[in-house]
Amino acid sequence: MRLLSEERGEPRAPREATADDLGSVPMVAWDEGGVEVIDRVAEEWRRLCEEGPSDEPFYRPEWIRAYIRAFEPAKRLVLITARAGGRLRAVLPLIRERTLLSGFPVTLLRSPVNAHSVRFDAACGAGTEGDAAMSAIWNFLRGRSRWDVLQLSDVPQSGALERLCEVARRDGFLTGRQASLRSPYIPLADLPRDREPWRSNSSANFRSAMGRGIRKANARGALRLQRIEAADPRFLQRFYDLEKAGWKGHMGSAIACNRETGQFYDEIAQNADRLHYLSLYFLELEGQTVAAHFGLTHRGRYFMLKLAMDERYKDCAPGHLMINAVVADCVRRGLDEFDFTGPWAEYKAKWTADVRPHSRVWVFHRSAYGRLLHAVNVGLRGRVRLRARVRALLGRTDHSPRSGGQPA
Repeated sequence: MRLLSEERGEPRAPREATADDLGSVPMVAWDEGGVEVIDRVAEEWRRLCEEGPSDEPFYRPEWIRAYIRAFEPAKRLVLITARAGGRLRAVLPLIRERTLLSGFPVTLLRSPVNAHSVRFDAACGAGTEGDAAMSAIWNFLRGRSRWDVLQLSDVPQSGALERLCEVARRDGFLTGRQASLRSPYIPLADLPRDREPWRSNSSANFRSAMGRGIRKANARGALRLQRIEAADPRFLQRFYDLEKAGWKGHMGSAIACNRETGQFYDEIAQNADRLHYLSLYFLELEGQTVAAHFGLTHRGRYFMLKLAMDERYKDCAPGHLMINAVVADCVRRGLDEFDFTGPWAEYKAKWTADVRPHSRVWVFHRSAYGRLLHAVNVGLRGRVRLRARVRALLGRTDHSPRSGGQPA
């Protein structure tokens, strides 16, 4: 899409949509501006995430704020909130922009994400209260004419936004859907504490390859795993340097190759340190760092955001040795899950067959123009799917988590 223009001006005060019975129907507000709209509700938003269904780092205010500050500081942020009894029950952050969609000018409401965002969903309360809040947000959007297309990327299956889109479809709004990610994860509950994770793998070929890598590593010295839970600039730089020294650096896709990307991960690390969910891992051999993870540990789950390795040790398979050591540490810590994040990749599939499907979804406004946009983008023999196939044929570079380079 090519940017046509952008609406600017002073941040507007929230405009509330009420109902006759304010005691049972959530009140919805639309707040528009920059990151200050996040700051105004950040603590409430964080508490809402901690209630349960939206409790992942990627839906929290500090994550969205870091994204906006690093990648889209000049864009117009819209924060739609729903409250019941004065309590925040749902938050949906969006970017509003004038742009082109298949050559047609549109007012687009889209999720504030890119290849580093992992996944996206609204934050909402648990159970019927959360469902009511999301329904209230949709009813509010349905009645507004200041958008043509709602575009939501990398929405997890059964997430709050999938339910919102289903309600929109039942209301007669045209929608579109495209599979985006199949994100692998390892359930940890059944892995024994007294045995290395690779030994529990069902593939004899994988066990044999891991055994060879471990023997080669042990012939050089002892492996040592280090976990760092503070955003110490020395350790962050150590990770960035290791990643840049490999093929990602040569391709220009390492974190250190891009100022905005570096700013994003620095801010993520600082926030995760402050809120106690940062996990930087380093695997050492012969006094050298041979592999590292930039990860997060949150509510019983470990999320692997980035993997780096020293390619001079590729005969030892340092990427797999690293995953094995981190999984073992997660088991010892009593965590429930190791989440690879990002797309399916062959190296991840060697560890697990479990994946979480994600989708990109569209809702087109119920207007003549909205119907035209739907016909052009979705209705004409599935052009959404066609564009996805073209992108797949052209390939992706690894600065996008949707590419899946295999660790050596």
